[in-house]
Formats: sequence, C-alpha cells, structure tokens
Amino acid sequence: MAWPGRGRDTDVVELSPFRIERFYAQYEHSTPFMLSSSDCESRTIAELLELEPDAHGRLLECWCGYTESPGGPGLRQAIASLYERTGAEEVVVTSCAEEGIFLLYHAVLRAGDHVIVETPCYESALEVARSTGAEVSQWRRRYEDGWAHDLDALADLIRPATRLLYLNQPHNPTGTLMARPVFEHVIGLARAHGLVLFSDEVYRELEHDPADRLPSACDLYERAVSLGSISKSYGLPGLRIGWIATRDGVLRDAVAALKDYTTICASAPSEFLTALALRNRHVLLDRNLAIVRRNLPVLDGFFERHAETFEWIRPTASPIGFPASPESMTSPGTAHGSPRSASCSCQARSTTSPATSASASAGPTCPMPSDSLRRTSPTLNTATPARARRQPKAEQRVHDLRHDRVRLGGAYRRPAG
Repeated sequence: MAWPGRGRDTDVVELSPFRIERFYAQYEHSTPFMLSSSDCESRTIAELLELEPDAHGRLLECWCGYTESPGGPGLRQAIASLYERTGAEEVVVTSCAEEGIFLLYHAVLRAGDHVIVETPCYESALEVARSTGAEVSQWRRRYEDGWAHDLDALADLIRPATRLLYLNQPHNPTGTLMARPVFEHVIGLARAHGLVLFSDEVYRELEHDPADRLPSACDLYERAVSLGSISKSYGLPGLRIGWIATRDGVLRDAVAALKDYTTICASAPSEFLTALALRNRHVLLDRNLAIVRRNLPVLDGFFERHAETFEWIRPTASPIGFPASPESMTSPGTAHGSPRSASCSCQARSTTSPATSASASAGPTCPMPSDSLRRTSPTLNTATPARARRQPKAEQRVHDLRHDRVRLGGAYRRPAG
C-alpha cells in the first residue's frame, strides 16, 4: 500500500538474500565464541519480572488473545515516554524493527521514486527499499574520512523524485554518533525538500556519554519517522517488539493499513514484558552501559597490541565498533574505498552493506588470534568462561576478516547445551 493518491506499479521486485542473516542462521547458535552480534547482553524473563513486585502475577493473567493492531495502550504509553513531543497515539507497534523497515518503505515508496540511504548499514535498509521498485542512492561514509558525514554529498544526492532519506543514529556498524549541528542540518535538508526522514534509532539511549544523545527525529520534524526496538540498547531481542513513532497521521495510517497484511498485531506476552522493561529501562541501560565501559579499555589495549593488523576508530555510542584491517584498505575485493574489518561488540547482530558484502558472505569470525582470545575473553565474557569452548583454527580465520563489527556489550554467546 502506498500513501493515498499514490498508485502502485504491479511489477514485483525480488528481494536479494539477506546475506548476514543467512550466515547467522548457520552459525549463530552453535559457534563457541559469538563476537559479532549487535544487541546488548540479554536477561531472563525471571529477571524482568523482578523489576516490579506484582509483575509475575500480572504476566500469568495476561490474556493470550489478539492484541490491538497499533499496540496495547500500556505498551504505547511506555514507548511514548522515550519522546518529548510524540504521544502514545502516534506510535505503531511492530513485531521487531525489521517489520517497521518493511512497512515504512512499502507504505511510502513505489517504482519511479528515489531513496537515499546512509551507508554502511543493515542490509535491509538498502534491499527492502530496492524491493519497492524505487531507485536507491547511498550516502556513503568512509573509514578513511573518520566516518564523517559529507553534507555536501548528501545535498547533491537529492533530486525531484527523492521521497525518503534513511538515517541510522547511533550508527550500526560504526558505533559513531552524529554531532547535533550535523543532525539538525540533515533535518533541515529533509524539511526543505519535503522528504520523509526515516530515522533508525534502535541504539538510542546507549550513548557512552548521555550528554551526546540526539533528540528523536520524530520530535524535531513533522515528517520524520523514528524506528525503535527493545532488542538493541535494552538487550531483549527475544521479545521481538519494535515500533515506529511519527506525528504524520497520513503516513502512520498507511503503515497501520499495510500491517494488516503482515502480522496484524504483536504477541500479548511480549507486549507485557516490553512495557515492563521500558518502564524500568534505566535498570537495563545502567547495566548495559557499565558492560560497554568496562569492555572498551580491553579492546583499546587489544588494538594497541595488534596495531599492525587492525586500525580502530573508537565508538562513542551503542555496543558495537567497526575496526579495520589495514591490509584490506587496498584489497581489490573492497568496494568503494571502504576498509573491511573485524567485529567486537557488547553483544550485537552484525550489519553489512553491499559495499562490504564480501565480509557478509564470508561471515564474521573470531577477530583475534587465539593467544589474544585467551587473554581477553575472561574480561569481555560476563558468563562462566568454562562454558565456552575455544574455537578451533581461530588464528587461520583472522586472515578471512574484512569489514565487520565488534561486540562490546556482553558475554560471548555460547552454544546450547
């Protein structure tokens, strides 16, 4: 469905395989050391229920029928507490942020439209946009420029057919954050050209210095759509709850109507637990930030010891970073002058753009030699080290690394059993 008055061509554009997710499907739940996921360390349902005295009883009384399509009132109110000017009635709950990306793109775009996507990025930000039949341009950020935002380059990409601009702040995979003046300049460009600003904010509230936090785009611009998730900063991806927030009622209604053809509504127990978590989100965030701040110096030391192998632009937000292998800076397989790198996160799902898709195909692997892994894993791992098995031939896999992301925010994920 497109906005009212905007027709939809009938040609179907095939979605390309989601390369990083295909890699995770094969290895995520069996690899001994999970160094490239993108969410913070999770917790149990029992731990969530301890956040409020009567939560256990209320969960047992949760009715397992259909929930309201835009989300239950309690959950939407908890989500609205994240924003200054955007109310509960201006929130649409989705079954994870991925659904929000799909719904927003397909509600707004059609063949003949033009989209600008900040890259590198999570692959669906590019591929789902392309699946609408729209033409996609990349607003490229480069390691060699310190991941700076080239505002002149962005302005040059805008054309009469441009309908939407996708941003991701805090940024996955670099762990960087726009300066406030740059963010306001981008919003000014979107407003001047009447663009929908799709602001992926799933890592918001995990800035390493809370003073650096940007406002939500939906609070600053009436045609902005803020994308949120319980998965990343809050470390609860198993609940599979995301949301969009926008003060644009026409756009919000178009998304809600399209959702009738996808999930209709979210899980009732997940809505209950997500609302509980958001009401107590300071508890989750305090722990997750403490893990990140404890792990960052460990990684600084690692990259200093292995400066001949890796380069490191220190992240300033989120549980992830994007180190580079200098050897790959001149590799023929590295597209667009972007380096490829290893991965070191708090615990997080990896993102890869087509510009760095060679690493997505090879997949994230252990980014450090086995001797370094032995030295650092007790510090980075918040779980019992004895439960983790040393990955065989990790030192050979180092040579396959290109540009991927590093986990700062939690224990290495362990195989079941």
